[in-house]
Amino acid sequence: MGNQKATVILILLILLTLNGILFVDLARANPYMYYKQVSPPAGSKPLNIIVYSPLNNSVFNNSDVKVTLNINNQDTSMSSLLDAYLRADWLQENSTIYKQNTYSPEFPQSWDYAHTFSNIPVGEHSFTIYALGHGTYATNEGGLTANSYTMTAVSTVKFKIESIPPEISIISNPTPEPTSTPYKEPQPVDQQVILGVAITVAVVGAGLVLLVYLMKRK
Repeated sequence: MGNQKATVILILLILLTLNGILFVDLARANPYMYYKQVSPPAGSKPLNIIVYSPLNNSVFNNSDVKVTLNINNQDTSMSSLLDAYLRADWLQENSTIYKQNTYSPEFPQSWDYAHTFSNIPVGEHSFTIYALGHGTYATNEGGLTANSYTMTAVSTVKFKIESIPPEISIISNPTPEPTSTPYKEPQPVDQQVILGVAITVAVVGAGLVLLVYLMKRK
């Protein structure tokens, strides 16, 4: 009986030892024992938004405008980009710049965007970029805690589209086509007509000869 109790105690001690080892390994693998959503600390900097085109207060003579920009976390308090979109006065809906895939999340530190917007009406316009960034910091108050927060960076660009000149189509005068006079083949003269003309000429000639002869006899 005593040997059985000793065996049970030994097994419990082994299990407790293994449990302690597993707990220490788990703590090393995941040192943040708590997670908390907090407000951004004082002095935190949001993501950088760099708009390459169009430049602010640009003027265009056509209705197509290409927007190129970059969003990054250089020298900011953000660790990555979570979401970004463009809101423009000529668009009915926002245009997505970056949307994190829930099933395959990425955490980009830099993101490039380029898109050409067409058929923008004449007049003054503006668009605004919104970029949501994510940041974290650790504290050790009541246990090691990972504090997570978000910040939205905003950048607005204004531009103007002046009156678009109408398209002028140059129509060249067509080269006149030469006109041809239809050729008519000579119609054959009836032989009877020719014969009648010859007889008439002969009779008239004979009459003239006879008239001259009679006049001489007188």
